[in-house]
Amino acid sequence: MQNPGSPNFEPAVPLSSISADGQYQLREQRTRIDQEALNASVLEHGVLTPVLLQEGVQGNFVLIDGYGRFNAAFANNLETVPGFIFSQGLSVLDIVSMAIASNKVRKNLSLFETYQGLWRMMTEGQLTLSEAAKRCGMKQAAAAKLMAAIQSNPKEVINAFVQKKASVRGLYALRLCRSDDEKRGLAKKLLSGEMTVSQLEDFVNAKYGRKKSTPGVRFVVSANTSYEAVLAELARIKKRVVQLERMDVDVRLLPAQIAKMAKEEVQ
Repeated sequence: MQNPGSPNFEPAVPLSSISADGQYQLREQRTRIDQEALNASVLEHGVLTPVLLQEGVQGNFVLIDGYGRFNAAFANNLETVPGFIFSQGLSVLDIVSMAIASNKVRKNLSLFETYQGLWRMMTEGQLTLSEAAKRCGMKQAAAAKLMAAIQSNPKEVINAFVQKKASVRGLYALRLCRSDDEKRGLAKKLLSGEMTVSQLEDFVNAKYGRKKSTPGVRFVVSANTSYEAVLAELARIKKRVVQLERMDVDVRLLPAQIAKMAKEEVQ
């Protein structure tokens, strides 16, 4: 068996031998207008970009990427399409990774499509968020923000962001809202231009008690820092935590170790 990562190129793969059941499709269904435009292009020029296929059984193939091109070829009664064919040794992780990479070369995936890729890598490919993000060419923090934004918002809000090609920043801010109705209302204001992302963040943070952090004095420990200076700084932190507790501030929002030390001091 050949290396799963090294495909064979076939200039004319029969459409009748390709299974396109959508099991590896990351992109959501194209709009009718987009698909008709692709159909017209294929009618005039043919399928220029090869589809990605995996060997199936009895000489058949499973479509990995290229659903729009496949549908356009079918609509124009073409008998074959060019394709890169991978062996059966590909894992789900390999397939999803290739589909994401292929889509990124041609056109960026939508927020929801990227989320689906990350989710499949973690659930079916058993990757950590960090590993999945790396496969997608994303930073872990950006992947985590995207996951939180998608999982905490209703589908119609996500679709609205996708259609407007809005950034994940506004969607992420909406996660703090307590009701879907509020999320829908604020999303409408944001996407219509009635509200900026910064205004949305300020509004949500103010309403639900999330304040923007302000820079403070940072205590830096170096090789020249004395033991006494470290103890003095630790005592200052303990004192501040105790003050916050007396003001009914939830110290669970603070580092667990510092909070524990502060509690022990006042007992």
